[in-house]
Amino acid sequence: MLVGSGAAQAAAVSIAGGMSTFRLKAGSDFDRDGGFGPEFRPQISFESVSLGVAMDIFYQGRLGSNFGGFPLSRFGVGGLYYPAGLPIKKTVVDNGITTSSNHFAPFISVQVPLTVIAVTSRADALSFNALTIGYQIGVGAEIPILTNMSLLFELFKEGTLAGGAATGGGIEVSLYSGLIGFTVRP
Repeated sequence: MLVGSGAAQAAAVSIAGGMSTFRLKAGSDFDRDGGFGPEFRPQISFESVSLGVAMDIFYQGRLGSNFGGFPLSRFGVGGLYYPAGLPIKKTVVDNGITTSSNHFAPFISVQVPLTVIAVTSRADALSFNALTIGYQIGVGAEIPILTNMSLLFELFKEGTLAGGAATGGGIEVSLYSGLIGFTVRP
């Protein structure tokens, strides 16, 4: 019997960091490259062993850019699909002993972040804040390294679904990111 079969198990916690590059468009006058810089992402996932899926809640921040120290800050929700099943499965055998099954697990992720943008561009004598709703589509994999911990790799693209700004036009964010981290499951 699988622990939590069909229902969500206890939450898995992931911490990841990496690098990203992004481009920001605001109205018709502002179209600039934000540069290459570090990102970090804590995440909590509620997993279903039998379906091989997870619902997640995350925060993601970009540190440093051509527009200042903390240009993008995102909070979002989404889902992950593991075609080969979750990387760590716990099973209770007849005598009550819990066993663990670990394997390489690729995944596909789709998230919807709410992004706060803070821009200061001295070259353009421009400063503004904006709020956008976006999407993130990614692929990745988890490789178990302990009975309750896996190494996490993810590449994703982020774009804007809706947003506005004080610049008189819409906001568009185009971002590419790669993250490496750890996931811990109870």
